[in-house]
Amino acid sequence: MLATDINEFIYAGSLDNGWGCFGIRRSTDNGNSWQSFNSGLPPDCTNYIICNNNGILFTPINFEGVYRTIGSTTDLEDNKNNFPHKFELSPNFPNPFNPSTIIEYKIADLEFVTLKVYDVLGKEIVVLVNEEKQAGNYEVTFDASELPSGVYFYSLQAGDFLDTKKMILIK
Repeated sequence: MLATDINEFIYAGSLDNGWGCFGIRRSTDNGNSWQSFNSGLPPDCTNYIICNNNGILFTPINFEGVYRTIGSTTDLEDNKNNFPHKFELSPNFPNPFNPSTIIEYKIADLEFVTLKVYDVLGKEIVVLVNEEKQAGNYEVTFDASELPSGVYFYSLQAGDFLDTKKMILIK
């Protein structure tokens, strides 16, 4: 069965009701009977909410990530790296660097995001990101070829989240 067939069925998420009945259920006959639809999901999942988006099913798993259907309707893949559940600013790599480094960050919700670089005195050097971003993983390359060696700071602000990290440019 192809993923496009998802729209032909009814899906429901259920929690353990004491009878060992939990997970995702699928009906092929308008709800008269239901079959388990848990292939590819971890066995300890207990919180199922299903969203059908243009023939693709999404379900959050234990507040750690999102699974979605792939290729066939009985296979689910783990997409927790694609849908972060918290905001995060990672250490740049490499550090120390010359002349460029990569800064990675995660956005958990749709937010206006700014990523700025400052010198050791707090003077803004460059704005790397200044736009609304969807939830996801991002990376940006900081090219410091025009800057002198020294300590610099980069700061990510997204909604109420704010984090700053140090990086070292060595020429």
